[in-house]
Amino acid sequence: MLAEIVPPRVEADEAFGDVPGEVLFPEEEAVVARAVDKGRREFAAARACARAGLARLGVPPAPILPGVRGAPQWPAGIVGSIGVDGNPPSFGTSGTSGTSGVSGMSSGSLMTWAG
Repeated sequence: MLAEIVPPRVEADEAFGDVPGEVLFPEEEAVVARAVDKGRREFAAARACARAGLARLGVPPAPILPGVRGAPQWPAGIVGSIGVDGNPPSFGTSGTSGTSGVSGMSSGSLMTWAG
């Protein structure tokens, strides 16, 4: 549904629960090594959404690690955020610098846009 309402150049994904087949990079596994199962699954679902959107923009798979205050460290030229709201759905936004005007997405979604 989100893909139908987002502006041009925006990719949208939704994950309501676990994402089958999602494998974290070793660096990401280290981040959630001591997390409870629910936290690990939410982390993995958010990364799966992020990688799916980034792939459609031509960005190869890579670890998406938390940086300052937990904000994702995006590949060069990508900006955004990922969060979880305490439910299985995870959400995030990412896009190339210089893109604006997209906000207020509901949980369970990821948006990725190209500038």
